Amino acid sequence: MRAPFHLSKFMKKLTAEQFREYAADALGTDEKVRKWCNVPEDRYYTVTTWPEGQAGEVCVTTDLHRAVRVPKVSKSDQA
Repeated sequence: MRAPFHLSKFMKKLTAEQFREYAADALGTDEKVRKWCNVPEDRYYTVTTWPEGQAGEVCVTTDLHRAVRVPKVSKSDQA
């Protein structure tokens, strides 16, 4: 049976300081984690929190894509 989605091997490991910041506010650090680890805006990622030796490993999904909203540009703005 196939898993609901696949994760790539971990892309990067957060530093201890970055991981502490992530652990304190996971949703609030989304933009920072994406910048630190070069995670594309249209991908989901996970940050490993356990076991301790793997804490901070960032994995990106290979099957799922996020819907990214692009700001609309009106014709009047293209003068």
